[in-house]
Amino acid sequence: MMTEWVLLIRRRRDSCRQRGTKAVLVALAVAVLGSVVVGAGIGPAAAATSDNAGSRVVRIAVEGNRQIPAEEILAAIKQTKVGEPLDEGKLQADLQAVADLGWFDPASLLAQWDRSTQDDQGVDLTIVVHEYPVIQRVEIKGLTYISPDVVRGYLRAKEGRVYNQREVQEDVWSLPNKLLNDKGMGVLPTEPPSFDPESAVLTIALAEVRIGKILVEGNQKTKAYVILREFPVREGDPLDLRKLSQGLNRLRLLGFFDEYETKVELIDTDDPLVVDVKVTVKELKTGQASFGAGYSTGGGLMGLVEVADNNFLGRGESVKLRLQVGKADSSYEASFYEPYLDSQGTSLDVQLYNTKTSQRLNGKPDVYEERRTGGSLTVGRPVTQFTRATAGLKIENVKNIPGADSEVSVPNSGASHVLTLGLLTDTTNSLSFPTQGYRNSLSLAFGGGLLKGNWSFTKYQDELSLYKKAGSSNQVFALRSAVGYAQGNVPAQEIFRVGGADTVRGYGYGDFTGNQMFLVNTEYRFPITQQLGGVVFADSGYAWQAGQAVRLQDLKTGLGVGIRLNTPIGLFRLDYGVGQGVGRAYFGIGQVF
Repeated sequence: MMTEWVLLIRRRRDSCRQRGTKAVLVALAVAVLGSVVVGAGIGPAAAATSDNAGSRVVRIAVEGNRQIPAEEILAAIKQTKVGEPLDEGKLQADLQAVADLGWFDPASLLAQWDRSTQDDQGVDLTIVVHEYPVIQRVEIKGLTYISPDVVRGYLRAKEGRVYNQREVQEDVWSLPNKLLNDKGMGVLPTEPPSFDPESAVLTIALAEVRIGKILVEGNQKTKAYVILREFPVREGDPLDLRKLSQGLNRLRLLGFFDEYETKVELIDTDDPLVVDVKVTVKELKTGQASFGAGYSTGGGLMGLVEVADNNFLGRGESVKLRLQVGKADSSYEASFYEPYLDSQGTSLDVQLYNTKTSQRLNGKPDVYEERRTGGSLTVGRPVTQFTRATAGLKIENVKNIPGADSEVSVPNSGASHVLTLGLLTDTTNSLSFPTQGYRNSLSLAFGGGLLKGNWSFTKYQDELSLYKKAGSSNQVFALRSAVGYAQGNVPAQEIFRVGGADTVRGYGYGDFTGNQMFLVNTEYRFPITQQLGGVVFADSGYAWQAGQAVRLQDLKTGLGVGIRLNTPIGLFRLDYGVGQGVGRAYFGIGQVF
């Protein structure tokens, strides 16, 4: 994509030279060629040579140079040689070569000679030059978005250095491609560079290439503003490929569109300083309706109904309604997520729930029944390009009921009021199939205290995921590490639970519980077909009770393989893990991490 954009800017530059409309690069080209050709004509030198044609050159010297070494000037004289007859055509070519060095005013170049004192039949040839002055200031004008210091960094012309016309013209001519490649910024010269010998000021006039229209194609359900708000550019803004790439990545991470079919293109216009931007998307199915039923000897009959849409009414909002009814477990959940409460990207996440689940305690199944009723409200705000800060409040009532055959005491019931502060950084290039970048989620939870409630505690947790592409295909090494620590009167619903489909595969959900937790997951992901992928994984983790020493030898490890099926309604996974000789299968939606 970068190559295509570079070619377009190159066409913009060449178009300016050919047409000379908004910019006058054609004048720049004429100035470059005209100054050299006219200066190299040097009438006096040409007339003098006709009277001395055939005289042998005895010596070649240089006069008038102050800072440019004579050796550099003499090195440019290749055709006129000591010991050979003076030739007018060769001398003109050598004067042209001296002019091409760029250090001298071409109109002042002279070739002079006298009869040699060493040889009456020969001549001493002197090349008289007039150096340009030392640059006192480099002035960049016409820019509003790009810093002039950025442009100066690409110029060989510096304050305190002799002005070189050729270098300046070469640097200005190559500037558009260099800025586009290195900085993603589009500029074009609008005038030939000028140098005032009196003030010794070099002036370079540039104009930023700007965005004309921003067009959206391929969206049928999604509103255009939902797509455009992910791009930190607007019509009329200076062209910045970094911002366009940033917007493209954010668009792909929404999960609304096919990542491989979502692209951004620059479109040529009649104005050399204006390009249009076309955003093309291919929508995925974001609405889901699930119905299910099952039976188990422990839980009896169970029914499930779930309706969700991650792009509700095409406005980028998420809604979810879930109903699960069974003898052992049941839940009623509703959630709503608004990613843009304002133009600054403030988000709002609201959740309401009423759940009943059979919980394990210290690896023992069905110890007690946990009933939770409540909700949460979380507000987020971007703090950098890749980082978002969140603050949320969760209020719930918890009732724990002992199992019929339970022989251990169950956790206390009560009201839980928790304030959570979070910081999420995501630099990955894909929502479901990241091949580079990292994600880091840091959260601090505070319960009780000024918030009241029955439990007063503090909980810290950090999770880091790294992704590295392996080879030229879409093979990926993925690594996740997570640590957690909770102190105080920690309620059972806030303790760490390790084991199961999302933590250590090969073990049951919540086989290991405690106030301290450490977890490491590694996966090698590889494609099988376009829609099917494979995974080889190794998980290791454990949770320690309060007061227990954290020891690495306590870690439980699970090994296994899995498959990933990419469907129009999302990614489905099926894993089989083995831990301590026992194998278990796990089914889920989305990647584990």
